[in-house]
Amino acid sequence: MISIYRVGVQLLTVLQNLIPISKFKTSFVREPYLHILKTDNLRKHMTAVRTVSHKLEIETGRYTNTPRIDRKCKLCSMNVVESEFHFLLICPKYNILRRLYVPHRAWPTLQYFHKLLSSENKKTIINTAKFIMYATQCRDDAIIQFVIMSLNTCKPILAETVYTITCDAS
Repeated sequence: MISIYRVGVQLLTVLQNLIPISKFKTSFVREPYLHILKTDNLRKHMTAVRTVSHKLEIETGRYTNTPRIDRKCKLCSMNVVESEFHFLLICPKYNILRRLYVPHRAWPTLQYFHKLLSSENKKTIINTAKFIMYATQCRDDAIIQFVIMSLNTCKPILAETVYTITCDAS
């Protein structure tokens, strides 16, 4: 059962990457979330996901020419692309936050994903923005921890390299 779920999640992730994020903007009007979200921080986080100006691997991998299929989520073991869809509805790293802020769905779908990000319902907009903000903070903290751990692992290697260079120079 779990393997069927993972295959389904991977398929949904692939399909989501083929559907442009511009689906959120279906008419030329001011989006309701802009006046519903009263704090700049909530608006900023919601806008970042809606306009693809965030730090998820699906976007940052473009800057390093990383193939799309290799832009994996570093925070879970699902071995899938870290897309907006994965971030908002699937990644187990955010399950607790998701239970607090995102209404429960038995199965994450693209329609539900689009509904969350283009909703006109005040409670849905506020809760989705809070989820995005807190999950982004959680992600940033986890990435910093990952980098610190990586640097700590490299210290002996770096010290050895410096020693070797110093010895070779004399």
